[in-house]
Amino acid sequence: MKKTLPPKTAAWLAYAPYEAEKVRQGNTFIPKNKSVTNHFDFGQTGGVIHGISGSIISTLFNRSTGFAIVGKGIGHFSNDVALGIRGTNMKSGRDWFSNANASLATADNNSAVHSGFQKVFRSMQPALEKQLAPLLD
Repeated sequence: MKKTLPPKTAAWLAYAPYEAEKVRQGNTFIPKNKSVTNHFDFGQTGGVIHGISGSIISTLFNRSTGFAIVGKGIGHFSNDVALGIRGTNMKSGRDWFSNANASLATADNNSAVHSGFQKVFRSMQPALEKQLAPLLD
């Protein structure tokens, strides 16, 4: 049976990582919108995943913010996993600094990616893998 997220749920799922930006790493995140929490539980997966954006100074001082959330499906979506990764916070100088790093980098699958995104992704990759591994077994 084909499962499709209702458009409203998909939109709120895309927005939810922005709500998690200021939540401390590992703390439980509960999206404000019920259309998301009716389909996915974000309280069982290990909390908000942080990433580091910005310059070398941000990296040296480990200045991270919430970038990703992982939810385990409920009910009709019980065999599914939701992953939300935020993009640029328009008010964040650190995020814009990462955007300015516009050269290309090579991803693990040898495809070209935005080097600023690659840097942020690599900073959160271990926590992301730790949360996804038990859900994808």
